[in-house]
Amino acid sequence: MELSPRAARNRGEYKRLSIYTIAASILAAACIVALIFTVWFTAVIIDDRGMEPTLERGDAVLCDKLALTFSSPKRGDMLCYRAVYGGGVYMGRVVGLAGEEVAIKGGRVYINGCLLREDYITEACPVDMESITVGEGMFLLLPDARSSMQSTASEELIISAERIIGRVAVRVAPISRVAVFE
Repeated sequence: MELSPRAARNRGEYKRLSIYTIAASILAAACIVALIFTVWFTAVIIDDRGMEPTLERGDAVLCDKLALTFSSPKRGDMLCYRAVYGGGVYMGRVVGLAGEEVAIKGGRVYINGCLLREDYITEACPVDMESITVGEGMFLLLPDARSSMQSTASEELIISAERIIGRVAVRVAPISRVAVFE
């Protein structure tokens, strides 16, 4: 059965509209993904061994920039933050909060004189640190791989809230190690 000229025109119009609809949907999805990654997340590739075994060299993580808009970092949170010099991005785990006195003795961390329980640590810190008080709007961050610490200089460990990029939320690569962090 042959189509009438009008039916043939309608079929051609339908195909053209279908292609436009699909293209518009793909463009809208791309814009939404771009907006999410511009406003909400920052992707970071781990290039050192400081957060092992939790994060390994070569892992790709997404740092949630909005998480800290609505709440302050908590002890145990993994954060990505800007380096003071050079523009690099570092990772660390929140150990000390504002107003707390933090010390490292015999490889163990003490907060206000009490031993901090850290289940994610596999090796003790090789250096001791005299007691320091974390200032207002500041956080003391330490790497999980404490054996890699060469220094306990407070300017390297205590960071201001302004330097924080976000909280490590998801490990997206390698695929075999995908994980969501709370």
